[in-house]
Amino acid sequence: MRPIAFAPAVVALAAVLLTARAVGAKDDLPPRVDEAIRKGSDFLVQAPDWGMAKELVLLALIHAGCDRDATPLREGTTHLLTSPLQSTYQVSLAAVALVNLDRIRHQARIADCAQFLVDSQCANGQWSYGGVAPSAPFLRTGQEGRAAPIRLRRRTGTAAPGGDNSNTQFALYGLWAAQLAMVESPEATWRLAHDFFVRTQGRDGGWGYSADDTQSSYGSMTCAGMGGLAICARAIKATKGTAEKIERGVSWLGGKFTVKGNPGFAYHSGTHHLYYLYSLERAAALLERDRFGGHDWYDEGARELLGIQLPDGSWNSQVIDTCFAILFLERATRTIATESARRPTAVTTPDDELEGK
Repeated sequence: MRPIAFAPAVVALAAVLLTARAVGAKDDLPPRVDEAIRKGSDFLVQAPDWGMAKELVLLALIHAGCDRDATPLREGTTHLLTSPLQSTYQVSLAAVALVNLDRIRHQARIADCAQFLVDSQCANGQWSYGGVAPSAPFLRTGQEGRAAPIRLRRRTGTAAPGGDNSNTQFALYGLWAAQLAMVESPEATWRLAHDFFVRTQGRDGGWGYSADDTQSSYGSMTCAGMGGLAICARAIKATKGTAEKIERGVSWLGGKFTVKGNPGFAYHSGTHHLYYLYSLERAAALLERDRFGGHDWYDEGARELLGIQLPDGSWNSQVIDTCFAILFLERATRTIATESARRPTAVTTPDDELEGK
């Protein structure tokens, strides 16, 4: 049988229709994402108890566009500014939230958060759940709305021996965000974390949860390793070797890419699934990548989240999971990643050489 020959015009029309269909499929995503975020933020606002996730909820609501004069964010801001600094997750997320609210006005509190993180870094370069005993309020800067550079130094010589890569990725995210408020962490802090990730990368190119977990790589922790190295490399102007380490992580994730679960993770639960997606969003923003292994991570991840959102607007009927989903859909890290390229110019004040004392 002779092959069927189509007229050029027919082929051209088919190509146009297929392209239009593909574009249409992409174009249907933004309004659906907006509606999902709205429903998710309504669920968070109406939730009777945010438990230990207040900072995470506030960050999600900020990115969701919640009215900053409304009760949840007004009271939430007071919480961010006055609550005792007690744990790595809490303090890191508080710093990021305050940077997103007003990095100049809240600079002193952001510095408190960063100082807490600098002081509580483990001896091996990681962070753990706990922190150090709260220190005195950090410092006095210039007039409200005017900020001077703050150069931190470690205030304590005591440190836990090691922690985990989950706390570590949040601590580095908080310190990185603090730089936008002109709060500079010591080079030794960045270098210690950088060297830890370099030293503990698995033979397969991924990362696990702990320092000894070099044979059990999985998605969220590989994202933590790549993102952590990217942050530290910018701070210490790391060499080509760091880029090669990151690319090995990219290859690991590209080869195992999925948005249906946390790749390589032995325990399949909803929280670890959505935690992974938020880790993926952060790593992609920090590495400025649209794809892993040929996969459009955002398009695939957003469609997965839209498909599993519950009628009440939540994900898994959980506050924390709903926050992770909103932060992914909002591409929350991209905001800070973009801003880091145009950090504010310091205003010269008498305090512009202050260090933590």
